[in-house]
Amino acid sequence: MSNNHSESTSIEARNTTTKADVANEVYELGGLTKRAAVDIVDLVFEIVKKELEAGEVVKISRFGNLDVRDKPPRMGRNPLTGTESPISARRSVRFKASETLKDRLNATPVTPEELGQTPE
Repeated sequence: MSNNHSESTSIEARNTTTKADVANEVYELGGLTKRAAVDIVDLVFEIVKKELEAGEVVKISRFGNLDVRDKPPRMGRNPLTGTESPISARRSVRFKASETLKDRLNATPVTPEELGQTPE
Protein backbone atom coordinates (compact mmCIF):
# COMPACT_ATOMS: atom_id res chain seq x y z
CA MET A 1 0.00 0.00 0.00
CA SER A 2 1.17 3.51 -0.70
CA ASN A 3 0.30 4.96 2.69
CA ASN A 4 2.11 4.69 6.01
CA HIS A 5 -0.64 2.72 7.71
CA SER A 6 -0.50 -0.93 8.64
CA GLU A 7 -2.65 -3.41 6.72
CA SER A 8 -4.92 -3.94 9.73
CA THR A 9 -5.68 -0.25 10.34
CA SER A 10 -9.38 0.40 9.82
CA ILE A 11 -10.58 3.19 7.54
CA GLU A 12 -11.98 5.06 10.57
CA ALA A 13 -8.51 5.36 12.17
CA ARG A 14 -6.91 7.31 9.28
CA ASN A 15 -7.06 10.90 8.11
CA THR A 16 -6.81 10.00 4.41
CA THR A 17 -8.33 6.99 2.71
CA THR A 18 -6.97 5.92 -0.67
CA LYS A 19 -8.58 3.81 -3.37
CA ALA A 20 -6.23 1.00 -2.30
CA ASP A 21 -7.56 1.32 1.26
CA VAL A 22 -11.13 1.01 0.00
CA ALA A 23 -10.21 -2.06 -2.08
CA ASN A 24 -8.53 -3.62 0.94
CA GLU A 25 -11.65 -2.99 3.05
CA VAL A 26 -13.80 -4.60 0.32
CA TYR A 27 -11.39 -7.57 0.34
CA GLU A 28 -11.56 -7.93 4.13
CA LEU A 29 -15.32 -7.48 4.50
CA GLY A 30 -16.57 -8.94 1.23
CA GLY A 31 -14.96 -12.35 1.16
CA LEU A 32 -13.39 -11.69 -2.24
CA THR A 33 -9.89 -12.15 -3.51
CA LYS A 34 -7.70 -9.05 -3.37
CA ARG A 35 -7.61 -8.92 -7.17
CA ALA A 36 -11.41 -9.09 -7.39
CA ALA A 37 -11.79 -6.37 -4.74
CA VAL A 38 -9.38 -4.08 -6.61
CA ASP A 39 -11.15 -4.78 -9.92
CA ILE A 40 -14.57 -3.99 -8.43
CA VAL A 41 -13.43 -0.73 -6.83
CA ASP A 42 -11.68 0.30 -10.08
CA LEU A 43 -14.82 -0.54 -12.07
CA VAL A 44 -17.08 1.50 -9.78
CA PHE A 45 -14.84 4.55 -10.07
CA GLU A 46 -14.58 4.16 -13.85
CA ILE A 47 -18.38 4.08 -14.13
CA VAL A 48 -18.69 7.19 -11.95
CA LYS A 49 -16.06 9.02 -14.07
CA LYS A 50 -17.76 7.98 -17.33
CA GLU A 51 -21.14 9.22 -16.14
CA LEU A 52 -19.72 12.54 -14.92
CA GLU A 53 -17.84 13.04 -18.21
CA ALA A 54 -21.16 12.51 -20.01
CA GLY A 55 -22.75 15.23 -17.89
CA GLU A 56 -24.87 12.85 -15.84
CA VAL A 57 -25.64 13.26 -12.15
CA VAL A 58 -24.41 10.33 -10.07
CA LYS A 59 -26.80 9.62 -7.19
CA ILE A 60 -25.62 7.23 -4.50
CA SER A 61 -28.44 6.44 -2.09
CA ARG A 62 -27.76 7.40 1.55
CA PHE A 63 -24.41 8.94 0.49
CA GLY A 64 -24.93 11.86 -1.86
CA ASN A 65 -24.90 13.25 -5.39
CA LEU A 66 -22.01 14.08 -7.69
CA ASP A 67 -22.48 16.42 -10.62
CA VAL A 68 -20.40 18.52 -12.98
CA ARG A 69 -20.55 22.31 -12.92
CA ASP A 70 -19.39 24.47 -15.81
CA LYS A 71 -17.54 27.49 -14.52
CA PRO A 72 -17.18 30.50 -16.81
CA PRO A 73 -13.89 32.28 -17.41
CA ARG A 74 -13.13 35.04 -14.93
CA MET A 75 -10.42 37.33 -13.71
CA GLY A 76 -8.46 36.15 -10.69
CA ARG A 77 -5.98 37.93 -8.47
CA ASN A 78 -2.66 36.69 -7.12
CA PRO A 79 -3.05 37.19 -3.35
CA LEU A 80 0.66 37.86 -2.88
CA THR A 81 1.23 40.39 -5.64
CA GLY A 82 -2.28 41.62 -6.36
CA THR A 83 -1.70 41.01 -10.08
CA GLU A 84 -4.84 40.15 -12.04
CA SER A 85 -4.75 37.19 -14.39
CA PRO A 86 -7.41 35.42 -16.43
CA ILE A 87 -8.74 32.07 -15.22
CA SER A 88 -10.05 29.94 -18.08
CA ALA A 89 -13.46 28.28 -18.21
CA ARG A 90 -13.45 24.85 -16.65
CA ARG A 91 -15.59 22.03 -15.35
CA SER A 92 -15.56 20.94 -11.73
CA VAL A 93 -17.19 18.15 -9.78
CA ARG A 94 -19.55 19.06 -6.96
CA PHE A 95 -20.54 16.70 -4.17
CA LYS A 96 -23.71 17.22 -2.18
CA ALA A 97 -24.02 14.97 0.85
CA SER A 98 -27.33 13.21 1.50
CA GLU A 99 -29.32 13.95 4.64
CA THR A 100 -28.47 10.43 5.87
CA LEU A 101 -24.74 11.10 5.55
CA LYS A 102 -25.06 14.54 7.14
CA ASP A 103 -26.95 13.01 10.07
CA ARG A 104 -24.25 10.36 10.57
CA LEU A 105 -21.47 12.95 10.39
CA ASN A 106 -23.21 15.20 12.90
CA ALA A 107 -24.11 12.38 15.31
CA THR A 108 -20.56 12.36 16.70
CA PRO A 109 -19.34 15.61 18.30
CA VAL A 110 -16.11 17.05 16.96
CA THR A 111 -13.41 17.60 19.58
CA PRO A 112 -11.17 20.71 19.64
CA GLU A 113 -8.18 18.43 18.91
CA GLU A 114 -9.82 17.22 15.70
CA LEU A 115 -10.21 20.86 14.65
CA GLY A 116 -6.53 21.50 15.39
CA GLN A 117 -7.34 23.60 18.46
CA THR A 118 -6.03 23.18 21.96
CA PRO A 119 -8.68 22.80 24.66
CA GLU A 120 -8.82 25.65 27.15
